[in-house]
Amino acid sequence: MMPKLVVQVMNRSNHSKTILINITNVAKSLHRSPLYITKYFSFELSTSMEFDEKSNFYMLNGEYHQGKLQDLLNNFIIQFVLCRSCENPETELSCKNDKICQRCYACGNQSKTNSEDHKLVKFILRNPSKIHENKNNQYDSNTNEQEKCFSQQDNSTIDDDFFDEDYEKFRSLFQKKKLLKQLNDLNSIEELIYQSKRANIGIKIPFYIATNLFTNEILKEIDRYEILLREICRNNEDQYALLDGIAIVICSNEDLHKKLSNEKQISNIFYKLYDKDIVAEEVFYDWYEKESNRIVQKTIETDIHKYANEFIRWLKTAEEINDDQNISNNST
Repeated sequence: MMPKLVVQVMNRSNHSKTILINITNVAKSLHRSPLYITKYFSFELSTSMEFDEKSNFYMLNGEYHQGKLQDLLNNFIIQFVLCRSCENPETELSCKNDKICQRCYACGNQSKTNSEDHKLVKFILRNPSKIHENKNNQYDSNTNEQEKCFSQQDNSTIDDDFFDEDYEKFRSLFQKKKLLKQLNDLNSIEELIYQSKRANIGIKIPFYIATNLFTNEILKEIDRYEILLREICRNNEDQYALLDGIAIVICSNEDLHKKLSNEKQISNIFYKLYDKDIVAEEVFYDWYEKESNRIVQKTIETDIHKYANEFIRWLKTAEEINDDQNISNNST
C-alpha cells in the first residue's frame, strides 16, 4: 500500500524549502523513481528542485503544503502509473524509440503513457533508470527490487537544470576527507567551506554535512567529528541548519527513525550537541518554538519537534538552577 506523502517546510530568512520526507518509500510502492516524481512536481509547480540520491534527500524550492503535493502525486499516478486499459497500478515503464511505453503486469496491456506530451516524458527519456532498460525484469509487488539506485547511472546523463557539478565536487571532496579521516583537520575543514561557497551552499553547509555524515551511530559520530561540527557551526544560522539536517536524516531513514524517534534518544543527541558547545542554548529554544511552523503535518510520526520536549524542559530547569545559584552568590 502506498504511504501518504509526508513533507516538511523549512523557512529560513527570505526563502522557503519543501522537503519530501518519505518520497523514496512512496516511489518504491509505485515502482517509480523518486526522481521522476520530484521532477514532475517541479514541472507542475514551475519551481526548481534539489536532490541527493545517496541520502534519499529530495527538495522543492518554495513552500508547498501536503494537500497540494498529494493532489499532484495523484495526478502523477493517473498519468504515469495506472494502466490505460484496466487502471491497475502494477505497471512498469520502458523507453523504446524515443517513446515511453507502459506494460501492465495485471492484464498484460502494453501502451504509451497517458501524457505523451508532458515535459516529464522528455526528462525520463534523457534520464532512464537501468531498471527500465532491463527487458527480463519481472514485477514483484512484495519486494523493492524494482527500485534501483539512480546513482548507478553515469552522471553525464543527468539533466542540467538540477544537476550541480560544483555540489558534486563538494560531496566528493567530503567523502574523500571522510575516507582519509581528515574531517577534523582544520585545513580540510577550510577546504570544505571554500568548496561549499563555490557550490553556492555556504550558508547550508551544516545541513548538507549532516545529511552526508550521520548514521545510526550519530551519538558516536558527534564525538568523533566534534571539531568539524564546531567549526561549521560558527553562528546561529549554521546551528539551525545543523538541527534541520539532523531532523531530515532521522525522518528520511525508516530504520533510523524507528531507533531514534523517541524522547530519550533525541534528548541524548541534543544534550551532546549542547554539552560540546556545538549548538547554543538560545538556538535550541528558537528552533523548538519555530519548528511547529515549519512542519506542515503536525501529527505525523516524523515530527521530531515533539521528541525534543524532554530536553527543552531539562534545559529550562538547568537555566533556572544556574540563575538561582548566581543570585545566591551575589547576595553572600
